[in-house]
Amino acid sequence: MLLDLADKGIPEAQINLGMMFESGQGVPQDYKEAIRWYRLAADPGHIKAQEKLNLLLKKSTAAQINFGLGTTFERGQGVPQNYNEAIRWYRLAADLGLIKAQEKLNLLLNKTKEHLQENTASSKEFKSLKEKSSKEIKDLRIATASLRSELNQIKSEKGKTIEATNQVNVKAKQEKLASISANPSELNTGSVSFQGDAFNEARYSAETFLTSLSSKELVSKHIEKWVRAWEKQDMELYLSFYSKEFKGSKERHADWRTSRQAAFKRPTNISIQLQNIQISQNKGTVEINFTQTFKSDGYSDIGIKELVWVKNGSDWRIIKETWMPHK
Repeated sequence: MLLDLADKGIPEAQINLGMMFESGQGVPQDYKEAIRWYRLAADPGHIKAQEKLNLLLKKSTAAQINFGLGTTFERGQGVPQNYNEAIRWYRLAADLGLIKAQEKLNLLLNKTKEHLQENTASSKEFKSLKEKSSKEIKDLRIATASLRSELNQIKSEKGKTIEATNQVNVKAKQEKLASISANPSELNTGSVSFQGDAFNEARYSAETFLTSLSSKELVSKHIEKWVRAWEKQDMELYLSFYSKEFKGSKERHADWRTSRQAAFKRPTNISIQLQNIQISQNKGTVEINFTQTFKSDGYSDIGIKELVWVKNGSDWRIIKETWMPHK
């Protein structure tokens, strides 16, 4: 009856049918079908239908985004599998009235509950086994203490042997130097030159390694401060991490700065999480790749970001930034 009236173009019937599909009362919940009936009633100018349509479009978009993020974290697609995060996104989608999100939420809650019960049972079994094996553990500790004592004794004797050997070597070197001083013709210049080159090469390798390690550590600390500045919407601090040569997708650095300043004013309560961080160093640059999860009151996304840092005096600045959203 209601469907016949809606097919005949009666706005009240179309609105009621849209409400049924929106809530899943008497029919399977279907936001697309609800939107279709609301739109048919709204096209002639029915105000209530227009309001219903606008609200459902917003709710449907947010619910589907939240549901998709829940599925991503549940399956571990492109991000580490995290049931707690999946439950949070499913709950947000369910709060928006998405029945399939509520079903997913219930299934995942039951699954985590069963897993917790299994862990609890395993914990009880372990406790019982530990109580039964207390004597064996005590004996093992005694044996370990005895072995440690013997090892310390061996180390002490080895240390004395090494010290004695070093003293003999030092004495031999002193005698050799004395011999060379007394007779300079015995000096082997080729041998001395080789030792000097080997020493310089070893020192160069060590300095190169320490410089590389220092660069990665410095940039790693910078990335934490970069994230905090973004979350706190501290524009000046955030922009200070970028090189004056950085342009983004703009033609000039100044244009990029203006676009970022405008973007910073829109979202609120920003939260940024970085995962799967990988740092590599090339000649003159340090590249950082990571999975970035961005959340705010009005928007959220997940994707892969790459930041290329370049040395700027004694500091580091971002010269290139790329972003690829998860599909």
